Amino acid sequence: MPDFQEEMKKHGKSLEAVVYPNANHAFFNDTNPTYDVNASRDAFARSLAFLNRVTSQR
Repeated sequence: MPDFQEEMKKHGKSLEAVVYPNANHAFFNDTNPTYDVNASRDAFARSLAFLNRVTSQR
C-alpha cells in the first residue's frame, strides 16, 4: 500500500486507505462466512461519501 499511496501522491491524486483490522478478504460479501457487518457498513458509507464528493465537484 505505501508504494501505491506514493504513486497517487506523485500524480496529484488523493487517497484515503482504510484497513479494517479484523476483516478478512471478501468482508463485504454477505453470502460469505468472512462477512463483517461493521466493516462493510463503514466501507459503504465511506464509498458513498467519496462518490458524493467527487461528483459534486464536476
